[in-house]
Amino acid sequence: HALPGTTFSNPVERGEYNSNSHAALTMRELEKWLIHVIVGQYHLDIHSMIMEPPLSRFRRGIDLLPSLPAQVTNEKSFLIDFLPMMKRTIQRHGFVIDHINYFCNGLIPWINSRDKNKSFIIRRDPRDLSRIYVLHPKETNYLEVPYRNMGRPSITIWEHKESLRRIKEKGLSYYDEATIFKTISEMRIIVENATKETKIERKKKAILENIREKIPHTNDKLKRTKELQKYDPAEIKPFDEIEEW
Repeated sequence: HALPGTTFSNPVERGEYNSNSHAALTMRELEKWLIHVIVGQYHLDIHSMIMEPPLSRFRRGIDLLPSLPAQVTNEKSFLIDFLPMMKRTIQRHGFVIDHINYFCNGLIPWINSRDKNKSFIIRRDPRDLSRIYVLHPKETNYLEVPYRNMGRPSITIWEHKESLRRIKEKGLSYYDEATIFKTISEMRIIVENATKETKIERKKKAILENIREKIPHTNDKLKRTKELQKYDPAEIKPFDEIEEW
């Protein structure tokens, strides 16, 4: 809960803390931070259950093996295997997923010999919907397939879901790919403007705080002024003896 924008464990712990206004990291920055915590801290610190760093336990376990474990030969496919999976049939113009069209020339042989009932295994990164990964039906490698309209910007699954929610709020019974990307563009403009306004407000606040720091004795001056106003000249008493020079 040390990161700015934390939601804490529950509403009671969070209290009046505004998580949204304090959030400072993007998803990619958070991912990098998490990797550093796992690799640079967790694996090197003493674990409370095994009473040694996890990395030390791992290395000792490797030393006991008669040979090294099987190595990953295709790192890209290995990473893609961890992405969410879905199954889709191929159409004349490629694949359609969540109202978004995907196509590349590599699909043409499959389109020409397509079986309407045959489904392809497809994986997609929720952080970047600009491409999908289609598993070759007879091999173990994936074919990377971009948007059919490559002029479209990269979007996330969360932007996509929010755009559909807004479209439905407007009461639109029909929408297509163009409507979705138009809505997401409008959403991004709203966020961009809000971010600019927030930066302006923060700058104004910093300026005001700087001004206050430069005049820290204002209250003391007011206090002394009030003390002088209460002062009565009649209370002045003459000196008993005055030394002559």
